[in-house]
Amino acid sequence: MKYTGIIKWYNPVRGFGFIELESGAEMVYADNQQLKGIFKPLLLVGTKVRFNLKRGNIGCQATNIVVLN
Repeated sequence: MKYTGIIKWYNPVRGFGFIELESGAEMVYADNQQLKGIFKPLLLVGTKVRFNLKRGNIGCQATNIVVLN
């Protein structure tokens, strides 16, 4: 299932951040290794993204992240 959300925090040096679900229900972990596309864009705060969710050891994780803006 695809979800949409907004990047709320991202650290480009460490390569991870958090996405707030569009519903506002929760925040999910985002790793830059899950970014899809020819060029991996920099995830800026406020960027809208589409992704799948996976339940992992550290809670919900975004997979197959695609930038929409």
